[in-house]
Amino acid sequence: MSTKEDYQKKIEAQLHEWKTDIEQLKAKADAANSSVSKEFHEQVDELKAKRDKLSSEIDQLKQSSGDAWHDMKSGVELARESLSIAIKSASERFD
Repeated sequence: MSTKEDYQKKIEAQLHEWKTDIEQLKAKADAANSSVSKEFHEQVDELKAKRDKLSSEIDQLKQSSGDAWHDMKSGVELARESLSIAIKSASERFD
């Protein structure tokens, strides 16, 4: 297995974990009282948008060839880091 494939699998596994985390946060938002529910749902929507961006970056990475994937990796890493921070922040706020 190539380094590119290893990296893709690692990022896809993390993305799957974050999908679960986002769904758990959505459940908390659904259960929240109406005064905070709107804010929680807005934050969940932002997380989903970041997740979708990362998913799109991964799709582009998969389609890259040769050494081009190294250039794309930095974009994936930025999207990954952004989503990671946002999920951590949301989790702390929802608890």
